[in-house]
Amino acid sequence: MLPTGPEYFYAYLGILRAGAGAVPIYPPARLYQIEEHVRRHAGILANAQTPLLLSVAVARGVARLLEARVAGLHRVATAPELLEGVGRPIAAPIASGDIAFLQYTGR
Repeated sequence: MLPTGPEYFYAYLGILRAGAGAVPIYPPARLYQIEEHVRRHAGILANAQTPLLLSVAVARGVARLLEARVAGLHRVATAPELLEGVGRPIAAPIASGDIAFLQYTGR
């Protein structure tokens, strides 16, 4: 749940390097639409079977609401939090049929 920008780009490359696929969703734009935002994005994350949600710090509260609603969502983190992790980088094997990007469209 990142806005378009350098952090989004770097996160996307990290997701690919880890052998996973990205499911882009954006932080809520209007506070009065939070309920609709959470409902719609919970459906997307559940359908995509997303185990990790990257978020900007300012949207952490919304990310936690999503985590509570999506059974398979096991972790919410910001990109800087992932950089604090220890260990060696993950380099997963990638096959030609792997999904790199899963785009959901509007209503």
